[in-house]
Amino acid sequence: MNIEHNLNAGIKTDGHDIDRNLATQLDSAEGVISKYVETDTLAQRSKIELSAIVADKAAQAGLDMSDSGDAELAVRSIQNVLKERAVNEMTRLDRVVLDLDGSYGSQTWLATDVPSIVFCAVKSADKAIARHSGGNPVRAIAVYFDPALAGTREYTRPDGTSVQRPNQYEPSAY
Repeated sequence: MNIEHNLNAGIKTDGHDIDRNLATQLDSAEGVISKYVETDTLAQRSKIELSAIVADKAAQAGLDMSDSGDAELAVRSIQNVLKERAVNEMTRLDRVVLDLDGSYGSQTWLATDVPSIVFCAVKSADKAIARHSGGNPVRAIAVYFDPALAGTREYTRPDGTSVQRPNQYEPSAY
């Protein structure tokens, strides 16, 4: 048995190998994801029910959650807060577009039909989140973004061509 054979033991050499850089990137991504979910089961580490935060907001504003108009106001208020966290440079941590088939390649930010998860920092002033975290300290949240609800915005590339992208400033998409 030669040394080359020993070094390549267990590695397929038929063109279907995983690039070592991709494996490193996968390990890094798993490290980030493991802060939010159990990597074996994908169970959330800490789940905060949005409905509870909406109910808090309604109570603070003197709204009646049994009234559909009041409930809608409370939901919109929370969506505005989530949108602000997702687009503000200080609180936006990262955005992962769920382009599972890779159809957008490196231009996932153009995906108007693929949802994303936006990771946002939680400020110490975010008392509603602290109240509903089950006593667990929460420093970041993951927020679902549906581009189908966002509409589009026109973006002009440096070469002058125009493309459509999701309107990340539309609160109802969060």
